[in-house]
Amino acid sequence: MRQVMIKTICHGQRASESLAHPQAVPGNYNNCALQIRAINNVPDQVSNAQVLMAFRATADISWLKSLNPNGNPRLEYDYSEIGAGKIIRR
Repeated sequence: MRQVMIKTICHGQRASESLAHPQAVPGNYNNCALQIRAINNVPDQVSNAQVLMAFRATADISWLKSLNPNGNPRLEYDYSEIGAGKIIRR
């Protein structure tokens, strides 16, 4: 098992995800214009590209204040939580 880091860059209403440097630290940077997220417990046989595609297919709504009163979105996920049709609420 290993960890994969994903970088999200926000440009106004648009966001794009890509692979981040493996030693990047999860967090919100530049007023949340850049977010680094960690995907933990990734099986060794799953490629980084497959992890990125699974994350892109996941609906992360953990940033909604109604679900997360402190307003801080999650920045770490388990590999089993991501994939097509999966919704991350908390």
